Amino acid sequence: MGRRGTAQGRDLLGRLPCSTGLKSLRIGSCGAHDGTMTVDKSGLEVLTEGECFALLETAPIGRVVYSDRALPVIVPVNFAIDGVDVVIRTGRRSRLATHAAGHVIAFEIDEIDVVSRSGWSVVLTGYLQLVDDPAEVGRLERLGLRSWAPSAHDRYLRLRPDLVTGRRIPVAVSGSSGDVVGAELARAD
Repeated sequence: MGRRGTAQGRDLLGRLPCSTGLKSLRIGSCGAHDGTMTVDKSGLEVLTEGECFALLETAPIGRVVYSDRALPVIVPVNFAIDGVDVVIRTGRRSRLATHAAGHVIAFEIDEIDVVSRSGWSVVLTGYLQLVDDPAEVGRLERLGLRSWAPSAHDRYLRLRPDLVTGRRIPVAVSGSSGDVVGAELARAD
């Protein structure tokens, strides 16, 4: 999983050229119409929807965030992508199936490289739906999604996102002192 963001290639405003090789499942556009990527106030690169969906295809595990008895719950899950939907398989008695289905949830994936201090995060937000139509369940069975947990998993949940956001922290070229990060690591050895 390569890192595409570096300080090299930025324009005078600190923007990066848009990626062109990513598989896009939904139409996304760069932050500006001149072919550059938007950088937010914190210096993080704002990912397009297309980049977010391409990254979804690379992540083996995601996190579902929902509310249970007015408290936040975060559950790691494996998942499959079905068009623009995130599909999760769980048990009928799981808290995810009994408390999250029918409510707004967030689904998050990320990748962090602590050595280069870079990474990305993608968050999808929308209603989590229980899939109960037998024909649709049969179709989702063909995705081959198998839960890692040992209990029975006889329910499919689907998130069709209403909001897709993503940010990337590019590989740092220099630290706050102006030293190259790689040189700081080399001196530490």
